[in-house]
Amino acid sequence: MTAWNFAPYRDKVRTLRKMRWIMAMLLSAVSGGLAAAWVVNDAQTEIAQQQAEVLELKTKLSVLLQKNLQIQNDQFQRQKAQDSFHKVEALRQRGQDLLALNKALTLGWPAGVQIQEFRLEGPSWRLQGQAESGLAVQQVLNELGGVLAWQQPPALMALETLPQESGQSPVLRYVAQALWPWPELSLKSEASLPSAKSVPQ
Repeated sequence: MTAWNFAPYRDKVRTLRKMRWIMAMLLSAVSGGLAAAWVVNDAQTEIAQQQAEVLELKTKLSVLLQKNLQIQNDQFQRQKAQDSFHKVEALRQRGQDLLALNKALTLGWPAGVQIQEFRLEGPSWRLQGQAESGLAVQQVLNELGGVLAWQQPPALMALETLPQESGQSPVLRYVAQALWPWPELSLKSEASLPSAKSVPQ
């Protein structure tokens, strides 16, 4: 019977197995590297797309803010024009009212009531002078109250007796005040123009 020596074959088989294991590990490492590279590339592509979308949204937001600012400016100019129109109308109405008031002050004015000062400041009207009696002054103010559609009709604010020499009839000093029906002529602070808003970076 012939004796067979299998030792060299065992070494070759062992070497082949070792080579196969190394090749499998290399293939696994290469596959893992390729997979990782693909994941990184996909993530970078996704980030780039998101950055592009954010930039596009910022651009759209900037356009919307500019449009909103333009709308606010248009509304401000429209309101300013309306205020100017109302003020012109109020001035025209005031001219007519002043004519009516002047007519009431000059025609049929009682001799016992004297006018020393007639002042008009914005919506405020002030009248002062001297009179022989408070009843006459009150009667005159009541008549003036029917001349215009006052915001606040003429009313007696002060009535005092002036010092006179003995034997003379007492003379009264009166002060009357009213408010015109012209709120558009009141002093108003100018509205501020809308300001632009910056787009967040």
